Amino acid sequence: MSEELLSHLRSQRPDDTKRWLLTMQSRGSLVTTEVNWWISLAQGAAFNAYLKPAVSREDQVAWAEVAIRTYDYIAAYINATSPHTYHISAMALRSVMIDRLEPQTHHFVLDPERIEHWFFDTITIPMEQARAIAQNIGRASHEEKTEMHHILDRLIPLQLLLEKGLIRRVDEVREWQHIRALVTHTQSH
Repeated sequence: MSEELLSHLRSQRPDDTKRWLLTMQSRGSLVTTEVNWWISLAQGAAFNAYLKPAVSREDQVAWAEVAIRTYDYIAAYINATSPHTYHISAMALRSVMIDRLEPQTHHFVLDPERIEHWFFDTITIPMEQARAIAQNIGRASHEEKTEMHHILDRLIPLQLLLEKGLIRRVDEVREWQHIRALVTHTQSH
């Protein structure tokens, strides 16, 4: 049943899949708790948004929204103990869609500020402390290393936006990129 539903959801119109997803989420019902099923739905929607040929702009955005909402759902309910990867996937998709279709303020998918706010709102280590940890990453605790990598991984979706001049806090992002380079350099020696 769930594989048939998955195939059906990925092959129908994106607005129908989005409506199903929002209804299911609002009811708090789960089709399955199998994380791979949900990942498959998100990845199928992301494929339809970004790689499927002959998809209208409207459908690209709608499929991207389905993918992003699904990644968010996985992070919040299916794999809530390890949401990091799913949030990055959602933001990376937003970033490539903005790059492809141009930014749109206050839009669920196409607003670059969503990505920038997400990055800065989720930083748990002050920049000065992060710089000090980066300089001595070999001596950092496991928790510090993990959190540093989570922060630095979250830079990935910002790169395209930075290149397009869509980031407001450019200097801070560049400083975090410098910290990432310092971690990489320190770990390689």
